[in-house]
Amino acid sequence: MDEIRNSVLQEIEINKSIEILSFSTFFIYNFVSSYGGFFETHKQLELIYVAEGEHLVINNNNEYHLKKGQAFLHRPYSVHKDKTINNGSKVFIVSFTCVSSDIQMLFDKILDINKEEQFIINDVFDLAAKYLNISSSQTYYSGKNYINKKNIPLGVMQIIKNKLELFFIDLIHSISETGESELEAHEDELTNRIIKLLIEYKKEKFSLDVIADNLNYSKNYLCGHFKKYTGYTISEYFYFIKINEAKELLTKTNESISSISNQLSFANVQYFSLLFKKIVGVTPSVWRYYAKKNLCY
Repeated sequence: MDEIRNSVLQEIEINKSIEILSFSTFFIYNFVSSYGGFFETHKQLELIYVAEGEHLVINNNNEYHLKKGQAFLHRPYSVHKDKTINNGSKVFIVSFTCVSSDIQMLFDKILDINKEEQFIINDVFDLAAKYLNISSSQTYYSGKNYINKKNIPLGVMQIIKNKLELFFIDLIHSISETGESELEAHEDELTNRIIKLLIEYKKEKFSLDVIADNLNYSKNYLCGHFKKYTGYTISEYFYFIKINEAKELLTKTNESISSISNQLSFANVQYFSLLFKKIVGVTPSVWRYYAKKNLCY
């Protein structure tokens, strides 16, 4: 009788460096040369990749001139818009949720996409165009393309998720090889810790003392640091986050504008409405009307 050997197989734990949790939107746009964009902010990350032409991205008051084969990743709650340069552009845009800390290495810089990465990102949007019911828009005014959540074939979303994760992992490897300093990584981490606290307190009144006490830094240091890395003061960014929360409440609930103002600790509904219009460009009631019709997000 053959001897049965008991062997212990060593398991290798998989470190999930990048894990995408959900997708919000996929856009494919052929922008005309006159497209000027509008400012927006949202809790999802947003990748913009230039497939043809040139495109200008404005992120937290900084401008990034993207050429064909380049990309930019907006961090959550960044205030941003984009516009065409010269003769227009073809761009791919995807918004998604990812809480992996490694992806922070890709924030606030122009990303050069190599041939292999270009193949991956093109494949992602080919799949999106084929299975998620999005179509190429000839101009911005054709409207945004949303994921059709019905009748998506088995495994398609997982394939798209895996390919996009591979895309980001490859980008991170490329940047790591260039030797990003530990100091830069620390400074960026502090920015994200500040933003995380602002999100946590988004329904409270603003208090710089609370932020400083939580992070154990002086108020002056935090203010200077945050302004340097985002282009905005901490209080300005805090109100961007508040208004983004208001947009979600206006879209997903039927609560009154006065009730939403109270939930977010504004002094009064008049101030809330004025600030909302200043940041978004329209009043809360107008936003709600168009958001309910899926004409904006």
